[in-house]
Amino acid sequence: MTFNIGLIINPLAGLGGSVALKGSDDVASEALALGAIPKANARCLQALAEVATLDVCVYAFGGDMGADCALSAGLKTEVVGKAKTQPSSAADTISAAQMLLTQGVDLLVFVGGDGTARDLLSAIGDQVPVVGIPAGVKIHSGVYGITPLAAGQVIAQLIRGELVSLRSQEVRDIDEQEFRAGRVKARYYGELQVPESHQYMQATKDSAKPGSKEVEALVLDDIAAHIEELMDPGVRYIMGSGSTIAAVMDYLGLANHPEVLKVDGEAATEHGMAYPMGARMMSGHSKFHEQLENECAKFVSKEKAYLLNFGYQGIMSAIDALVGKNDIIVYDVDTHACIIDGVRLHPGKRFVYRHNDMESFEKNMKRAVKMAEKTGGGILAISEGVFGMRGEQGRLKEIVALKKKYNFRLLVDDAHGFGTLGEGG
Repeated sequence: MTFNIGLIINPLAGLGGSVALKGSDDVASEALALGAIPKANARCLQALAEVATLDVCVYAFGGDMGADCALSAGLKTEVVGKAKTQPSSAADTISAAQMLLTQGVDLLVFVGGDGTARDLLSAIGDQVPVVGIPAGVKIHSGVYGITPLAAGQVIAQLIRGELVSLRSQEVRDIDEQEFRAGRVKARYYGELQVPESHQYMQATKDSAKPGSKEVEALVLDDIAAHIEELMDPGVRYIMGSGSTIAAVMDYLGLANHPEVLKVDGEAATEHGMAYPMGARMMSGHSKFHEQLENECAKFVSKEKAYLLNFGYQGIMSAIDALVGKNDIIVYDVDTHACIIDGVRLHPGKRFVYRHNDMESFEKNMKRAVKMAEKTGGGILAISEGVFGMRGEQGRLKEIVALKKKYNFRLLVDDAHGFGTLGEGG
């Protein structure tokens, strides 16, 4: 028996975020003028690929509101109307949803963001189950698959009869004008019926709810969307390794981009597969390590910089090299775990002060001075430029000012401030 799907695509969803406009409401024309590339149809195709071999008929408005995508996916398609405006509007989305409801569709699939979910809620309420395909935007509603692929898998399970239960999920949306002003709050608008699939459907993103959890794939998608918003045209970005960066590259469409593969192949051809390509410990020393060290030293206006395999090792090694058994350490209680471990390895005395509390710092500095008089050692104070565990700047100006009053050295872990704050990191 043929499974009838109603399909609605908001072709402009996600445009604003990709050019740092924080949302797409009322800024689609501006986003397009800035070079934003629509992603909704491409993401829809990813989902529809999961049902390409099943007995499906898609009902949709013509053009980029659904029909073109369904036909591209090789699915039987019935055009039931068309958008009244180009590009299509929220009114077209509502009109399409109401038209598809009259066709008796078994499921309504839509591509967009929270605004699109709101339009569907106002148009059809809970009269037919829905599955949302995320269009590369930050989403607060719980009616979407965690990824386009996941949404496609949910649809396929429904068609095969593997999912029969439904549940109500919240539709939430932020005020994008407030969001552009730096104020984020998701408002509850109502609920839509979605398939009971905790594995593939995302939970409502409501940070105010105690105990709420986020799906890793959705979190990575949000991180990638945020990074894309921060990127500026014409700027070269260096991408590292790891699963988070891999997710960002995939989100940007660069994971297997021909230009990236070309450069990778050229490097292998020039240097050979055995040439050092990573950390010294793993693959040996190269001229590129020295080049990067020189550039880092120049950036921070120092004579020399040295690359270590990882930051944790670097700070622990620095602490060990800077203090002996007669020296005293004074450090912030909220410093990173690598500093804590480095301090623990210190055989001498150590004092901890309350986070960014200069009164506590000076109290413990006085204790360290008295202790240093007994041991004959020196004092090392440790703080961070930006505290990685809290996102706050260290009180470096105040600490440096106290060097005039007390004789101590200052070690600053600037791993989270380097390249982000100040001309030299």
